[in-house]
Amino acid sequence: MKKKEPEQDTAKVADEEEIKDLVPLKLIQGGRVGLDPRPPEKNDWLGQLPVGTLFLAGDKTSADYVSPEYFIVDKVDGCSCLRLERPQGQGKTEIWVITARFSQKYFLAYLLGDTNYYE
Repeated sequence: MKKKEPEQDTAKVADEEEIKDLVPLKLIQGGRVGLDPRPPEKNDWLGQLPVGTLFLAGDKTSADYVSPEYFIVDKVDGCSCLRLERPQGQGKTEIWVITARFSQKYFLAYLLGDTNYYE
């Protein structure tokens, strides 16, 4: 029985000149629709309101007619701390939200004004 010889590797190793001719790879931005937490700022109405603003907002996907009262307590880049006055006297809660996502989910129903009412 004849001994089988190992197969030779047919892959070619690139020389320096071939490497210079290759197109450099670049990272392409975008392409991940729905995964970016910050949509374009033109849709970010909450991010444009100053600290101290009292407003009403409604859920775009709900037919509910009750609108909670929100107060902007603090802001950092792309986020706001909101004090939420729950309807029907259920109490107050402070929450941090990503302003662009909040603006996508809720519509601005009414600006009650800039105030330090809750301070």
